[in-house]
Amino acid sequence: MGALLNTEKSINENNLVTKSNRLIEAAYKLTEIEQKIILTLISLVEPGDTKFRSFTFPIKDFTKLIGTKSEKRYKELEEITANLMSKVHQIRFEDGLTQVQWLTMAKYNYKQGTITLTLNEFLEPYLLDLKKEFTSYQLKNVSKLKGHYSIRIYELLRQYLNMRKKERTFFLDDLREKLGCVNIYPAYANFKQRVIVPAQKQINKKSDITFEFEEIKKGRSVNKIKFIINPKDSIIHPLPFPDSDEIIQGKDKEDVVDVEEIAADLFAVLEEEDIKEIHKQALELGFKVSKKIIKNWLEFGKDNVIKVMDSIRGNKRVENPIGFISYKLKNGPDEKEFVHLNPAEEAFQEFINEKKPKSRRSEILPHWFLKDDAIQTFSKFMSKEEAERLWLEKYPEIMEKLNEIRERLPD
Repeated sequence: MGALLNTEKSINENNLVTKSNRLIEAAYKLTEIEQKIILTLISLVEPGDTKFRSFTFPIKDFTKLIGTKSEKRYKELEEITANLMSKVHQIRFEDGLTQVQWLTMAKYNYKQGTITLTLNEFLEPYLLDLKKEFTSYQLKNVSKLKGHYSIRIYELLRQYLNMRKKERTFFLDDLREKLGCVNIYPAYANFKQRVIVPAQKQINKKSDITFEFEEIKKGRSVNKIKFIINPKDSIIHPLPFPDSDEIIQGKDKEDVVDVEEIAADLFAVLEEEDIKEIHKQALELGFKVSKKIIKNWLEFGKDNVIKVMDSIRGNKRVENPIGFISYKLKNGPDEKEFVHLNPAEEAFQEFINEKKPKSRRSEILPHWFLKDDAIQTFSKFMSKEEAERLWLEKYPEIMEKLNEIRERLPD
């Protein structure tokens, strides 16, 4: 291959990043900064390009991208580009796996204070001369995002923005694979807390889209996640206020209510109520906690805070409840804390808990009565046909278990 043209460019946050949807859908893992470097290079590709060019631009532009002001910023950048060139990265497509380096060259011109980078030509079919099935967005929509999962989730959702139905549903395992975290955060609660919720906060605040998500369960376990996507300009904003020289119904500008200020005040009131609720629960558990710490906890969601606090109720082994709660919220529960049952076992256990006798004198309900209740309970975890089959299979074990519980109870 002949020498590549070298073009001096400046990084512009309004440049378009245009990628084939096939590359967006592929499963791979890059760090936040690695992604931003690659996406910045992609934003410099011209629509008419038929081959990749080398791009030269000020190193200071990339140190801004990294977000560091340390004296070692050049060294950090050298290590990042070396990794993109030397390490074999895996990109998993639907029809196979490709192992490749993302960059083929990184040249540091210290006297000029510039860097020259070249993308691997393997990526050309996914970035050049795209006629259909591609997604474009401005660089600024990812350059301000924190966390590599936020950038990947943004792209996976952004390509669905122009669909008639702005929704996208992933099987949980498929989403994990696309984000490159198959073996990370194995417990869903941890995955949600460390991946989805932080990405939602970043994307909703700093990009051109917002999203909400719904959990779809199979039995008691989350099986799928549905994302509801909206462009920022679809959000209803209050009407603009009149200019200072305008009069509304005889009122001056000072009399006009500031909607944003009211919203901020309302949020503050709601937050204060949450703080009071958590503080009260802490006192019930026998310890005091500062308002600042509670605010930090609430970043992980009030429901998660209450769940962790409930987990230590009556547990005398927790000597430092504040430290324990902070750790659990930050790191999530350990996978070994959970016993993962299959739907049939979960259904069986729930029914036993519902029907277990209160004393030895309690009578076991008749077969026909238990059957209806059992099928109703089992149907929470499976289809009605499966529930009926499970009843036929488990009936002897159910009777044996209920009698065993009754025999252990006092009269």
